[in-house]
Amino acid sequence: MFLVNYTSYAWQSNVILGLFWLILITDWLSFSVILSSGTLLGLLFYKYRHGDLPDDMLYYKDTFINLAWAVVIAILFSRKRELLEKIKELKKINKLNKKINKKNKQLKKALASKTEFLNNVSHEIRTPIQGITTISEHLAQDWQKLDDNTRQFLAKKVAANATRLFSFIRTILDLSRMNKGKLDMRFAPMSLLKSIIEIKEECEDLYLDSRNVEIQFDNTLEDAWINGDHERVMQVIRNLLTNSIKFTKSVIKLSLQYNHDEQIYVFTITDDGMGIPKKELEEIFKPFVQSTLTKTGAGGTGLGLTISRDIIKAHRGKIWAENVEPSGAKFTFTIPALTEFENISDFTKNTLKAPDIKNIIIIDDETSVLMSIEMMLHKIGYHDLKMFSDAKSAILFLESNEFIPDLIIVDLMMPKMNGIDFLSEISNISQLKSVPKLLQTGSHDHNLLSKLGSFENLKILHKPFNTEDLLENIIKLTTKN
Repeated sequence: MFLVNYTSYAWQSNVILGLFWLILITDWLSFSVILSSGTLLGLLFYKYRHGDLPDDMLYYKDTFINLAWAVVIAILFSRKRELLEKIKELKKINKLNKKINKKNKQLKKALASKTEFLNNVSHEIRTPIQGITTISEHLAQDWQKLDDNTRQFLAKKVAANATRLFSFIRTILDLSRMNKGKLDMRFAPMSLLKSIIEIKEECEDLYLDSRNVEIQFDNTLEDAWINGDHERVMQVIRNLLTNSIKFTKSVIKLSLQYNHDEQIYVFTITDDGMGIPKKELEEIFKPFVQSTLTKTGAGGTGLGLTISRDIIKAHRGKIWAENVEPSGAKFTFTIPALTEFENISDFTKNTLKAPDIKNIIIIDDETSVLMSIEMMLHKIGYHDLKMFSDAKSAILFLESNEFIPDLIIVDLMMPKMNGIDFLSEISNISQLKSVPKLLQTGSHDHNLLSKLGSFENLKILHKPFNTEDLLENIIKLTTKN
């Protein structure tokens, strides 16, 4: 039946197409070999059965040629298919190699950035610590030998370096808060002008003793009131001014103006340093990015401008950088003026008025922390203080004297009994359960802090904190709405 009506072109065409698609479906090359072998065996069997091929086999040549072409085309197509598959695989491998190389470059860059960041962090921490340690040791050892002016001068240097360290640590802590969208702001009427003057004097005392640099302030305003977070606005001004001091040659110009049309204050800092490449004027406000012209070992983390931008944005203002001719950079920020209050000065005087409380208990295992809180409370106006270096001693005192304080300030991390255990103990004493409590901690462990929700009349005070932070939390705890 194999060669029935073999001279029909329709039969030949159908056989060719059928063979082609069948070979294509059953993996071309393998089927072609099987088909060729089967055809040859069929012819040999026919010859064996009939003694010879038919006399008109000569007419079969077109059929066999077409069949051969089908086999050849199938084989070639199969080879081509294999080749195409290999090419596709090679392309995939090449693409993966490019991705791997790109990732390697990114990892190397990230590692270099991490190393640079850690080096800069080390520099920014060690530098003020060096000043604090050396000067404080000198004061402690040679106190009697020093005159009052020298003591005051050195004490100011210690305070200035401590402020610098506090500011830097706050910047690092702000990064994690910023990533979580929790950059805390405490808005109240404040004087932008006074803040600028305060930071200017602070930077002159801290940085300009050994440098021939002048800070000029061009201002004709009597005052400049805004609704802002005092510490945060100071942080922005400090970041901008210290950056300019690092890279200026001789003069830094400050300017504060009022735009009547938009009712905003415009503050600018201009230096005569090396400037910023045009393509980097926007980039430098991104996290960890520093100008290529200023990454020369001057320190910094690449976070100051990022945080400054977010602070100004939270105050409904704008901040940007630009170059000045012939050399130098200018940073500008705008912030809305406060126009809602007629008697702003009277308003702000009463904003942070200390509540009328008397008895305060302070618990901390660190003597230096006890002393610092004591000094802050004395500064606020509180003097009836009882201090304990461990929580168990405080509980014994409270139980034996039936003493009910107006406020308890306790540390979280302490040996023997920690802050949470202390709070649990006094919550079982009915007369102490509702006493206002401030828990001070340097931890941001959410699992740990989530345990504090069950305690009544409690607020968390994160370290490091200053007198204003402490007073504000006392006001919130002890003032009835």
